[in-house]
Amino acid sequence: MHKTLHKLGAGLAVFAAALAVGVGLNATTASAAGTKVADISQYQGNINWSKASKDLKYAIIRVQHGSIGDPGYIVDTKSNVNANGAYKNGVPFGQYMFAEFTSVKDAQQEAKDFYKRSNSHTKFFALDEEKRMPGAKSSEQTYVNAWLKTMRSLTDKPLVMYSGEWYANSNKLDFSKFDGTWIAKYSSTKPSVSGTSVDLWQYSSKGRVSGISGNVDLNKVLNSSVVNS
Repeated sequence: MHKTLHKLGAGLAVFAAALAVGVGLNATTASAAGTKVADISQYQGNINWSKASKDLKYAIIRVQHGSIGDPGYIVDTKSNVNANGAYKNGVPFGQYMFAEFTSVKDAQQEAKDFYKRSNSHTKFFALDEEKRMPGAKSSEQTYVNAWLKTMRSLTDKPLVMYSGEWYANSNKLDFSKFDGTWIAKYSSTKPSVSGTSVDLWQYSSKGRVSGISGNVDLNKVLNSSVVNS
């Protein structure tokens, strides 16, 4: 369990339910009727949030990919539309950004841009850390730490780090200062990351959700002692 989450208020109980972390917080029942946890972006197109809310328990919505000058840099064109759609239809949500850090300064700026572009109703923020840029070498964790420190100065909402199981282990990512660990592994076996417990498992990229055309990433909450996933 991550100690930092204990410092957060009871108003973040929805996050505790979503990621099953934070012993001592009382999990509340989401107003959305569904059971699925999906992460989404502009690639899901126009979502019918009225229908999706019947399937979704939580959503994790992309805000941006990298920063100006990075390969593939983009501000997600559906970020605000999806955040507003989720909120209006009673689906609690967090937001995430895909990192392409090239320096401490770059990591700090990406954090500032991410926060500025986020929706006020988001329950938590997630760093998608799965790509080491050329030249980063052993500096990747330094960049992650710079991002985390900057976000801590901007918000007291929970901060989560996402990565793939292989990438997290091979690069020895340190999740200890984050409030939650979110790991991708498309397999029937649960992910395992050295030095941390896994709170949220992205287990499929081929899920289906009502109101969303095509495939969507689906996730499972792993700590059933806090909430039934």
